[in-house]
Amino acid sequence: MREELLISDLVKAFQPSNAISDQGDTSHWRGVSYRCGEIRGTMLAALGDCSPEDIRFDPGLKGWYRVYVSLPTLVNMELWMRLSHDPGFFRLQPMRGQRFSVTGVEEVLWRQCDMTGQSVILSRKDMSPYKVLHSLLAWLRFVPMDDAEVQAHLLEQKRKDTKRIYATDDIHNRLFRDRLKGEKSWDSA
Repeated sequence: MREELLISDLVKAFQPSNAISDQGDTSHWRGVSYRCGEIRGTMLAALGDCSPEDIRFDPGLKGWYRVYVSLPTLVNMELWMRLSHDPGFFRLQPMRGQRFSVTGVEEVLWRQCDMTGQSVILSRKDMSPYKVLHSLLAWLRFVPMDDAEVQAHLLEQKRKDTKRIYATDDIHNRLFRDRLKGEKSWDSA
């Protein structure tokens, strides 16, 4: 029987360990001790203009899991993560937050996927050139999925009637000027 896995001491989990420090070095991820309710650990942080190398965690899991991430609720924060089999990084930001202050930690569902042979990778390389944002991760939680949940997820992914894509470019493009509405107006755009 597969068990839920909670990783709250990220300094011990992620590699290479020489890319993580407990000092404020801009070339390293920093380990920061925390307590959030019943969970205690060491989060990873890269603040402001830090440019640390990518780090990875191999949980050694097999099978399908829901992967939850916990993000401190800062408005000026983004975290770039991917799984080792992904072609690119995902940009994660907390849903709630107060500008320039930590108000807590929120745990959000990031993925439902087969974790067999997968590692979690954190990066700062895809961030804006200004690097005024902070990257923080408090914990990772892996919750096993049963066969029925996996099948329901796969069926949902195959649906075509719920797929949508929306785009904008700071309201300075045709989406704003021409107020495109409906599928037919997109064909002529």
